[in-house]
Amino acid sequence: MKRNLASVCLALLLINLTLAQAGRIEQDSNLVYLKDFGLQNVYSAPANRDLKFGDVPLSNVQVAEFDIESPFHILSIFTFPSLLQAFENQGIEYTYQNDNVFLPSLEKLQDITLSLVDENNQPFFVRLQPQYYTQQLPNGQYQLLFKKQIRNAAIIFGKAILESYQVAFDQDRHQVIIGEKGQLYNNNQI
Repeated sequence: MKRNLASVCLALLLINLTLAQAGRIEQDSNLVYLKDFGLQNVYSAPANRDLKFGDVPLSNVQVAEFDIESPFHILSIFTFPSLLQAFENQGIEYTYQNDNVFLPSLEKLQDITLSLVDENNQPFFVRLQPQYYTQQLPNGQYQLLFKKQIRNAAIIFGKAILESYQVAFDQDRHQVIIGEKGQLYNNNQI
């Protein structure tokens, strides 16, 4: 119950912040209402089944969910191995230990992309750059901020998506509102 109340408060705060900061969103990327996937108590949107690591298809992701309280993005147990296989195929060194993936550098990592469906059935492309799905550790290594979970065809975006996108939740319409942040905002020069 406390988590639900906290999520509601956070969602209302994000809606207010998004509306107040709408002028900071790139002109070419207006706020978009994503189509509601219809999951109860979860903010989600349909995806176009085109999750990719660079140009490498990873999975037929059907739905994207948002958990802005988690530092981790979540992939299904079916998709996660595809990401590691893409690493291996492209010569990306990594260590898998205790359900965590560690990388010596970001050098060969590529963007992870997925197109979501807006309320007009048009694609809205989400792009996660390596710095938003990894975290540098004190020892100089990088931890992959993707975890696996027993899910069907889903991805859950964690709070790192807020680095590149304005995300808000319209409780009345039960929809995710999303828009790309401007370059000025990304560089924290406001």
